[in-house]
Amino acid sequence: MAERTDITASELAAELESGTAPLAIVDLRAPGEVARWRVEGDREVPRVERAYWDVLGEPETLAAALPPGAVAVVICAVGNTSAIVADELRSVGVDARNLRDGMAAWSRVHVARTVPGPAAGSYIVQLDRIAKGCLSYVVGTDGGPALVVDPDRHHDEYRAVLDGHRSTLAAVFDTHLHADHVSGAAALAESAGVPYLLTDDAGALRPHRHPGDGEVVFEGGPLTARTVALYAPGHTPGSTGLLVDGRYLLSGDTLFVEGVGRPDLGGHAREWGTELFHTLTERLASLDDGVLVLPAHYQSRRERNPDGIFAALLGDLRRSAEFHESLDDFLADVVAHTAAAPAEYGRIRTVNLGVETMAPELLDELEVGKNQCAAGTTRPGPA
Repeated sequence: MAERTDITASELAAELESGTAPLAIVDLRAPGEVARWRVEGDREVPRVERAYWDVLGEPETLAAALPPGAVAVVICAVGNTSAIVADELRSVGVDARNLRDGMAAWSRVHVARTVPGPAAGSYIVQLDRIAKGCLSYVVGTDGGPALVVDPDRHHDEYRAVLDGHRSTLAAVFDTHLHADHVSGAAALAESAGVPYLLTDDAGALRPHRHPGDGEVVFEGGPLTARTVALYAPGHTPGSTGLLVDGRYLLSGDTLFVEGVGRPDLGGHAREWGTELFHTLTERLASLDDGVLVLPAHYQSRRERNPDGIFAALLGDLRRSAEFHESLDDFLADVVAHTAAAPAEYGRIRTVNLGVETMAPELLDELEVGKNQCAAGTTRPGPA
């Protein structure tokens, strides 16, 4: 890493994914803020977590806690206090970089990866919003139409994918009413003058259209898969997956690489959990084991495949406990072991419904923290 005084969030993400620099993270936020979300990557690096009021003006003490020769990346909420502490560390000989704009910038980082396998001329791109553990998608054809699925409000990330493939946005789809982050789907659709598709509206005030179960919602030509809506309630009453080319299931929050979507966010855990059980064991039963499941979230970086994609074959996921329990055991296992939802989730839902509007800086605060959309589980499936 060249000699400099700061590092951008995108540069840090790239360094944590494939770089070799001897990094150490110095996180100056309050312990409660650190617990809600941390800078994470594919390689583990040493961390020093000290509230800024304990180390400001004492660079020698902080430097002594760092591994020798480490490049210290100093982090705070928006990059102001961390800039001061990074300067202090450099004054005592530490190679220290300030994370420019702090965790506010880290929250906006997306890494785009192309899913292998679609027919020539077509593509599926998975966008990984690292700080939130959120995944969204662009499905389309080179030089033709494209569908954006589960986007957040940082639209430039999706426009970059569209531009890179010379594609034109044809529609935007939310697989369900999101609670962990503010959806950008309605606004993106409106800005492009294309349909916004949402089944689980729960009284949504934003203009939208309800796709029917089995409806072809996107077709990009002979080389592109038909994208079919699959009714999959449980995480929310109208959760809907998208089956692309019969081989790829964009599963929303119904099914993850590890675990299933929590059915308790609307306060109807048993009712929604029962629907989730029937979705997993009956509504998805007709899909082949070779279908690749592409979820909307992940809980841990270990869920990534060697190619960097968060995905798993449906047949492999069917070996997990959730597919083999009785309904009563499923409800006990999935619902009883799910932690309380963050208090912010209720308000995020009202924003996504269009019931409430908020200034961008308040939305940033509302979204703080990694998603907690997966249900707990206590038993492995059959060997």
